[in-house]
Amino acid sequence: MRGRILGAFLSFAVVAALAAWIASPPGLPFQSVVPDPGEPGPYAVDQSTETFSRTLPDGRTRAVVTQIWYPVSKDAPTTPARAAPRIATIAGPFPLIVFSHGYQGAPVNYGLLLRHLASHGFVVAGPDHQDCRAQCGRAEYAEAIAVRPDDVSMVLDSMLALSAGDKPLYKGLIDLRRVGVAGHSFGGWTTLTVLQRDPRFAAGLAMAPATWITPSPDAQQVSKPVLLMAGVLDSMVPYAMTARFFSDIPASAPDHYLLAVQSAGHQFYDRCIQSFVTTSCFASMPQGQLQALENRVATAFLLKYLAGQRVTDDQLGVHDDSPEYAVVKGSAEFAVVVPTARPFPAANSTPEVAAGTVLLKDDLTSAQGGQLPASSGDPARFDAGYTAGGYEIAVKQPADQGEVALPGNYSDVSVAVDVELLDPVPSQYVFVACRVKDASAQYRLVFRPANGMLSINRWLMVPGAGSPWRGLVPAGFVADAILRGSATNHAELTCRGTTMTARINGITVVSVSDNTYATGQVWLGVGESPGFPSMGGRPVAHFRNLVITAQ
Repeated sequence: MRGRILGAFLSFAVVAALAAWIASPPGLPFQSVVPDPGEPGPYAVDQSTETFSRTLPDGRTRAVVTQIWYPVSKDAPTTPARAAPRIATIAGPFPLIVFSHGYQGAPVNYGLLLRHLASHGFVVAGPDHQDCRAQCGRAEYAEAIAVRPDDVSMVLDSMLALSAGDKPLYKGLIDLRRVGVAGHSFGGWTTLTVLQRDPRFAAGLAMAPATWITPSPDAQQVSKPVLLMAGVLDSMVPYAMTARFFSDIPASAPDHYLLAVQSAGHQFYDRCIQSFVTTSCFASMPQGQLQALENRVATAFLLKYLAGQRVTDDQLGVHDDSPEYAVVKGSAEFAVVVPTARPFPAANSTPEVAAGTVLLKDDLTSAQGGQLPASSGDPARFDAGYTAGGYEIAVKQPADQGEVALPGNYSDVSVAVDVELLDPVPSQYVFVACRVKDASAQYRLVFRPANGMLSINRWLMVPGAGSPWRGLVPAGFVADAILRGSATNHAELTCRGTTMTARINGITVVSVSDNTYATGQVWLGVGESPGFPSMGGRPVAHFRNLVITAQ
């Protein structure tokens, strides 16, 4: 009953807000030239807090504390700390942005950006999603995924109701036709998801969006203007993921942009945290410089696509000529070149030789003259060795893997091998890895002959990030070139500069860019993913005709 009453109230509030908008012009007048969006805007900023609630399908009440930043006149009298917020002394309504924070974060962690946006005439509402803080299991994480998009829509409903009500602080504050959504990391996923689910949101800003979260946002369904931001040194959400999502947005979609920052990581935040960057905060762009760039590009985008201001491509940074960053704009008129990762100098690698030089060759059918270990390095987990059918790796434990390291240390190479996975099921995979430092630091081409799924993964151990691997291609990617079942597939992983390319049976399947690793070993392996029902025997793979070639 309570849910029906709240829904009826909000519907009435939206109708009332629409009537209020029709009766009064928007608060931001159209300007022929927008002031520098990187500088503080023409308004002072105040802040308030509200708690909004809704009834979940299971009958529980979900209450979400929401921080609200809003513009006030610079002439408005200041108030003492902890005093009641100032009532806006300038005429609304203003565009509204609902901001979704990163996992286990809070809206106040982004106060520098959100206050900057409010100074340019936006109302910003930041819900605290109350993500699981400790003892976080699969169920708690799944609940966070389920509730976040609805939190954002609820905050929009509630802000419109406040604007349509009689409370002086909010009355007439929101322009309901100019509503956007923004977020970082998990909040970036929330942003892209909300844009596809709630038609009231007109534009979105997604900073380092965690597009690997399922259900994954669909780049093909982007139908609103969107700005993506990504750091090439991002340890949490690899740059390749965001670049791939941007590349997959159809050219015919509304205007879409990508800000790629070469020496930044995941720190689109008020401060840098060491675990946010693949190198270190010290080696990344100074936080003040990144904040200024973030403020400028985000504000310019939102002023144009949400506030309806006349903002030029120059103000958006599209024509900036900087080695540190680039802003690219999706277009149906010409092909967009997505920035690639800037390489790091290679060190301690095989001496430089001409491209095409064979560095290692082994048909893998005989231990005599063979290059791989004659036996398993961990017999409790797997068996390994030369057989008549090829080099065999057989996993002994469920949800485990076996791997062997090849001699040598390599930088720019192509690793090609024929591989047969015996009687495969969907949980089983084979892999080829390059630039391996250890079990949790490498690039890995993984594919599943049972269903054709393929990925290039970056393994990087990051404190608090859970699993050490992240796919550099969209989850669930299927390569038609993979021969199904126990057929022999010719797999090739090329690691050249900052580009990793997968070829299967002579067909280029996918190419990604990342600069986390420059050198390392080569591994071959087979395994079984955890979390799948038991469908067959332990994984057994035969490898033949291994060739490593300089690139």
